[in-house]
Amino acid sequence: MTAAGVLKLIDSRVVPAAEEAALVYSSDYINQKIDEITAKIISDKNIAYSDFYSITENENGISSIIINSLLVNEICAETAAELSSALTGGTAEKITLSLGLITGFKILSNCGPKINVRLVPMGAVMADYETDLADSGINSVNYKVYLNIKTNVKIISPLCSRPFEITRKYMLADVVFTGAVPDTYLRRQ
Repeated sequence: MTAAGVLKLIDSRVVPAAEEAALVYSSDYINQKIDEITAKIISDKNIAYSDFYSITENENGISSIIINSLLVNEICAETAAELSSALTGGTAEKITLSLGLITGFKILSNCGPKINVRLVPMGAVMADYETDLADSGINSVNYKVYLNIKTNVKIISPLCSRPFEITRKYMLADVVFTGAVPDTYLRRQ
């Protein structure tokens, strides 16, 4: 095999495998950090599930559901700041891949010499929130509040250097509000 053939094989098989492994590892690492940081913020503030929303009622039942946007925005800001600090304060993570990945055969994926790939956190973190209101049966609604977190990491290795964006939806509240069920129900065709 010529040198050009070896380089083409490395470029077509090893680089994509290295990028995929690094992306999976970095997604797991960042998701674990998001879970730890958000759980700690909620625990430290002694926040209950019902603190994320309030309801107003009238003689017919629930008339409105209002998100506690001050609290949710505070959690967004703290999560983004702490995650950014954790990522930029951390050291580059090493991932070791086997050259057996270039064969394309899964049974050989752990064989051969090792290639070191570094995952360098870039620290760019954005957090925002989203709400969702959906039907959940007769006179019932499902109300959800999420954190939407977006972070950027960069993969650096002898073979490639590429940034990745990792996004995560973190559930803050998921509640079903049930109203009075009428004696009869007519469905229009």
